[in-house]
Amino acid sequence: MNLRQVLGAVLLVATATGAGAQPTDGALVVLPFENPRADPRLQWVREGVAVLVADVLDAAGLEVVNRDERDSAFERLQLPVLAPLSRASAIKVGQAVGAAVVVVGRVELAADQLSVSARAVRLDVGR
Repeated sequence: MNLRQVLGAVLLVATATGAGAQPTDGALVVLPFENPRADPRLQWVREGVAVLVADVLDAAGLEVVNRDERDSAFERLQLPVLAPLSRASAIKVGQAVGAAVVVVGRVELAADQLSVSARAVRLDVGR
């Protein structure tokens, strides 16, 4: 695994996420990606990937909630930033920042293979 492969995967995820989110009007909020195996090597990647995806979506012209606003919503809702969120909690964060779409994802490391996946959830229809 090298940095080029990681960035390529992030850009692929961001492009796919952006394509799925474009039909909605309103902002997107990208949440820290889940680390389902609680791998300590990936704790920083959770936030890093979320920031990279948000930056790519913003550069593509989509309205993206910034990290400070997102973190403030976590604080107001008394949600720990490092804990994995349930679907309901992710939706609450989206509503708290006035987003139309919540982007959630996961990062996993198996051997030397980094896997990154993301999905956009439209808050108006919940899917």
